[in-house]
Amino acid sequence: MKIIFTKHALERMKERDIGFKEVKSTLKNPDKIANNRYIKKIDSYVLIVVVNEESKGVIKIVTVFKSSKISKYL
Repeated sequence: MKIIFTKHALERMKERDIGFKEVKSTLKNPDKIANNRYIKKIDSYVLIVVVNEESKGVIKIVTVFKSSKISKYL
């Protein structure tokens, strides 16, 4: 699987202290996939990776964020 990060996604990852390892882990083993969002519970929060498109083994990441509202997403 090839992963493409938009400039916006890279900026948000830096701003929100989210590493590439966390994003890749969420994409490979999500707890839930809904509405182009890959969601994974990590400790006391959920990591949400929003993708624009998936085709031919390519995933384009639009943005990434954390939320403490676990029950809202899972």
